[in-house]
Amino acid sequence: LLLAAGDISAGGAPRDLKEARRILDRFGALGRDYFVVRGNHDRPGPEHGARGDAFRRGFAGADGPGYFGHEVGGLRILGLDTYEKRGNGADSGGLGEDQLSWFRRRLREQREQPTLVFGHHPLTVRDSVFPVAAGQRLNRRQARAILDAYATAPGVFLHHAGHTHRNKRTVLPLAPHVALQE
Repeated sequence: LLLAAGDISAGGAPRDLKEARRILDRFGALGRDYFVVRGNHDRPGPEHGARGDAFRRGFAGADGPGYFGHEVGGLRILGLDTYEKRGNGADSGGLGEDQLSWFRRRLREQREQPTLVFGHHPLTVRDSVFPVAAGQRLNRRQARAILDAYATAPGVFLHHAGHTHRNKRTVLPLAPHVALQE
């Protein structure tokens, strides 16, 4: 399985997202062989106007949310849209309230099921050699809500994020069974 953790385009341009989809489709079928979540660079910019959200059209269906849950061979894969908001892409990631509620419900449904979660923004950025700004992680309140949900869902073992472009593994005391991978 391929997990594309966002930033598959430079600015959410329909042309770029269509090309990304063409390339990824060579790997197999979306939703079976590969999974994609939005990054801050995949957000629809104001220049796209009435054309709307090309990421959702190309990877989630025109009316579908940018987040999803799939099961593959007993493994639950939850993809989070960590830039489900308006912004310029330089601010912290954020989930809409509907998505956060959906996520909590999904974890409560089968707490023990092996679960991998991925989204673009990490929950925390520790030990960076570069200055850490709010734009490098998920909104703190939402990151805490996700960690609280992990604390009661022992089947979750991995939270993968791609935003920081580094290879880092972090374990936090609140959910020590979950590796936070950047």
